[in-house]
Amino acid sequence: MNQSLASDINNGGQIVGKSWSFLGTGRAVMWDGTGQMTDLNNYLSDELRDQGWVFYDAMAINDAGSIVVNGLNDRLGLQQAFLLTPVPEPGSLAMFLSGLLMLVGSRRRAARRASQEPAA
Repeated sequence: MNQSLASDINNGGQIVGKSWSFLGTGRAVMWDGTGQMTDLNNYLSDELRDQGWVFYDAMAINDAGSIVVNGLNDRLGLQQAFLLTPVPEPGSLAMFLSGLLMLVGSRRRAARRASQEPAA
C-alpha cells in the first residue's frame, strides 16, 4: 500500500511532499501542474548519495521553484535540511542573454542617431 502527503504548493501549481510505502522509508517528491510525480532523490548529488543521504520529505516550495527537503543519513545517524535550487536551462539562459544584447545594441544605435541629429 502506497501513501502520499502534500506539504506545500506554489503559484505555478507545483506541489511538494512525501510518498511512502509500509515497506520502506518515505521519499521526498514533487508533483508538477499535470500531476506527474518526481522523486526528488533524482537531484541528490553523487557525493551525498555515496555518503548515504536520502531525501525523505519535501517541506516547502517557493514560486521560483526552490524546495526545502529533509534528508536522512542512517549510516551517520543524522537528519538535515537541504535547499534544492533550480538551475535555468541553457536554452533559457541563452535566450535571455541574446535578448539583453539586442536591447543594448538597440539603445546604442538610438543614442548614436540622437547625437547625429542637428539641433533645432
